Amino acid sequence: MKPSSASNELQNLTQIVEMLIARALPIMRVYIKSGGQRGYSGHCIKLPQNVTELATSLPRYAKDLAVIIFKVKGKDNMFREVTVRKQKVHNALVWLISNNPHYSKLTINEEALNLLPENGVPPDLMTVETDDDIVFDDNCSPDAGPPTDNPSEDIVYNVSTEISSFTCWRTTTTTTTTTTGN
Repeated sequence: MKPSSASNELQNLTQIVEMLIARALPIMRVYIKSGGQRGYSGHCIKLPQNVTELATSLPRYAKDLAVIIFKVKGKDNMFREVTVRKQKVHNALVWLISNNPHYSKLTINEEALNLLPENGVPPDLMTVETDDDIVFDDNCSPDAGPPTDNPSEDIVYNVSTEISSFTCWRTTTTTTTTTTGN
């Protein structure tokens, strides 16, 4: 079997757009490789979850995505992976509803759609800002994360771990401010 190429509506979607239109969200581990490229550890991490229902209305509200953007104050350092185009989200959902049986009974959440920018970063994504440069950690391993002084903290996941995105970024100081767009 030769898979066909994706429709125009589903091509070149950013990671944030994919999360906005997905009926279920897998948990993945993203880390920064030397040179600034992003890497993923494995395809998907299977964690215990009680998923009883899939989304019936999309897109999701950007504030509900489990994403934290790290940036340096005063610098234009947003990654294109977090850019959203409202029309692209709408077109992708219309195509999925018309062509994918798993989306056929889905409704478009016009309120959430109207909160998305025409072409930009959703203002209500959680953001952590720092006064200092974000540096890449050369000691970061895709399987273990950055080393700490306490070996018990080097465990990436166990039964008591809070489920969230794991990244291998650090700042040159610990002074940070958490903001949201609202």
